[in-house]
Amino acid sequence: MKQLLVATARISAEDAVADAVLDYECVLLEHRRTARVVIPVFMNEGDTYCELILGRGAIDGCLALPNTSGRRVAGSEDAVQHLQERARAVREEFSGPFEDDWYDESTHAD
Repeated sequence: MKQLLVATARISAEDAVADAVLDYECVLLEHRRTARVVIPVFMNEGDTYCELILGRGAIDGCLALPNTSGRRVAGSEDAVQHLQERARAVREEFSGPFEDDWYDESTHAD
């Protein structure tokens, strides 16, 4: 179990979900995009869902929680798959450099 660090809040999700959120956030930032996602999370009262806007750099990182090994949150496997598919789609759709990108491919020929 990891906590996503979002501004002053901490959101507890399975490790794989937290990692997929961070990966997707990085892809969105790299390609200057935003996205709304809903992920399964754990709260003291039980499992629920959290809605996040990614791509604004609001996710500061993750904090691994001790003594949470084996804690499962319903829907996590589907969420990971969905986040990975969305990240892959962004990479494929926006694979070229931006016009104002500092890297000019024409000056770096093989």
